[in-house]
This record gives sequence, structure tokens and C-alpha cells, in this order.
Amino acid sequence: MRVHNSTVVSWITLAATFAAHGLAAQERRPLALEDYYRLQDAGSPALSPDGSQVAYVVTSVLEEDNRRHSEIRLADADGSGDPLRVTSPSFSASAPRWIPDGRHLVFTSNRPGPDGSSAGSTWFLRMDRPAGEAFQLPGLGGSPVFSPDGRWIAFTRPTPPPPPPERTYASDFERRTVERFDGRVYNWMNYRFDRRGYLPDPRDPNATPPREVYLLPSEDGEPRQLTELGVDASGLAWSPDSRQLAFTADAHQRDEHSYERADLWVVDLDREARWLTDDGYNYSSPA
Repeated sequence: MRVHNSTVVSWITLAATFAAHGLAAQERRPLALEDYYRLQDAGSPALSPDGSQVAYVVTSVLEEDNRRHSEIRLADADGSGDPLRVTSPSFSASAPRWIPDGRHLVFTSNRPGPDGSSAGSTWFLRMDRPAGEAFQLPGLGGSPVFSPDGRWIAFTRPTPPPPPPERTYASDFERRTVERFDGRVYNWMNYRFDRRGYLPDPRDPNATPPREVYLLPSEDGEPRQLTELGVDASGLAWSPDSRQLAFTADAHQRDEHSYERADLWVVDLDREARWLTDDGYNYSSPA
């Protein structure tokens, strides 16, 4: 029998609901406002490749810190045994997913990495040995997409172009005038956004670096840039033979007068990216 993620969500939700009803029946008192801080929410289930385990996220509200906290737990798919917390209680964790061979669990956490970064960083847990400490892969940026054969990890990350040449001036007076000017010039349409302030120039790849596609060996090695589009690539999807990547990108992204019209692209692991569509429609979610 094949178990779908929606079924797993239902099992988790029912278990949480029955537990809450059991608690209320045992104490026999009206629901109080303080009970809000006792509620826990389960979601984002991820079934292991062999179907034996389910990783999922449990979210609670920390009253003293006035914030939500999430952690990842691991349960047997047949319901036997008690769920285990597999992430550190000191940091929030979310978005669990398994690599194709089931040896690692990947998740997102705000725990600081070796370089000091923390927001939305990607972490790994070994699942083929007794519980160990989470670790990161050097060179990996963005959300990893594993090839079906488990050999490669694809991801996108901002890639600034080479810096522009140093500005030249027609005269020393012009140079002094520019250096003394401490204001800002905005000559693009979407120059400001509520709660984000003034935005960088979307037409300038130095100000808004494009997200290019990268490839990283899953065992060991350096990341390799696969695309040089100058615009954002997204929606990475592997071919079944692990030899190609499909994705979407809007070649007109730098044109402020163009509506969104991302096209489908495909790139071999050793060739240039190829444009599959160019009909003015907007494409997404290739598979």
C-alpha cells in the first residue's frame, strides 16, 4: 500500500486532536486563554524513501519569548514507538526532506553556521547511523535539489557579475562635484516598497545579482556554475536519468515595461542552457 503525504498529515492531525480532547476530558475544566500556549501544531510531513519513517515539524508558541518555535520530529510510519526530536531545541527548524537514498535528512534552520549566517540556512542530518550533530555542506547555497541518482545537488544563488570599471571624469571639477553629492538618484519605476524602503535598481545586475544555477557533487567537491543567464532561474527539476535540469527564467526580467513571462529552459550537466519556450506566456513549476 502506498501512503501519500496527505494521509500522513491526517494521521498527525488526528493524533494531536485526540490528545487535546483527552487532556480536556482528564482535567474537566473550560478552555482558558492560557491554553493557547499549550497547543502544538504538526505539519510538513516527509515520508522516508523506504516508507518506514516520517519526519515532520511541530510548532509551538513560547510565551516568555513571545515567538513561535518549530522543531523536527521523527516517527515510525506504522505508529509504533514514540516520536523523537532530531533537531536542537535551541534553534527553530523546518522544511524537512529526504535525499533519494534516505541516508540524510535535509532541513532549514536559523541556527548560525560556520560563516555566521543563520537565516534560512540548509542543514543535514545523517540517518544511517546513531543520532549525530547536524552539519552543512561547504559551497552549498540556496535550497538543494537532489538528483534521482543521489550524485548531484542543484541549487540557485545570487551571482554578481564582474564589477564595473572605475568611473572616469572629464575634469577634476566634475570629480569633486560627484564626490560631494551625498544624495541618491532613483530613475526606475518600482523604487520603493512598504516596510522595505528604497529598492535597488532591478535593471542593474550589480545592484540585483541574478540567481544562477549551480551544481555540487553530493559526496565531495566544489560547486560549478551551470548557467550565465543574467536573470533569476527558479523551479529546478531533475530529469529521471539525472543528466538534465529543467527550470524557468524570465529573459525579459530587466525590462521594466515587460510583464512576467518566464519561459521553460533545460540545461545538460556539460552544455549550455537551452530555451524551450518563447511565446509570451508565463510558465512555472516544471517537472
